[in-house]
Amino acid sequence: MKKVVLLLSIIFLLGIGQIALSAEVKIGYVDVEEVFNSHKKTEELNNKLQADQKETKKETEKRMKEIERLREESKLLSEKAKKKKEKVIEQKTKELQDFVLRTRQNLLEERNKMMKEILGDIDKVIQQKAKEGSYDLILDSHVLLYGSEGLDLTDEIIKALGK
Repeated sequence: MKKVVLLLSIIFLLGIGQIALSAEVKIGYVDVEEVFNSHKKTEELNNKLQADQKETKKETEKRMKEIERLREESKLLSEKAKKKKEKVIEQKTKELQDFVLRTRQNLLEERNKMMKEILGDIDKVIQQKAKEGSYDLILDSHVLLYGSEGLDLTDEIIKALGK
């Protein structure tokens, strides 16, 4: 997969070289990962997810203790009462599994939604910078083998996002 991306990048850059011979092309690059990590919404996202995970963990532990308490109680019961208690334990265990699955799914969906929003903000700023600076091409720094520091727009994008 990396070889394919590298080959496509080389072909792409060679194609750009041909364009550059025929006309002046203005190119820049951005470290999107650095911009993403510097975005204030990323910190908010991380804090919210940590708080949600902490709350989920607390609720999970509470439910697990309840199940353990029921198991301890069932040891002291008659066989008939034990069977009833086992059904309750099974139900509580299933509810716990459903809760864990549901909360994981919700956290994942929320994370993806917020990441999409952050990446949308970054894309808007990059598009705006491209128009304002008359850039023909702005690349992600991770696809470059080499890029002159003068072409790096990362700090400018971070500053623009901070406004």
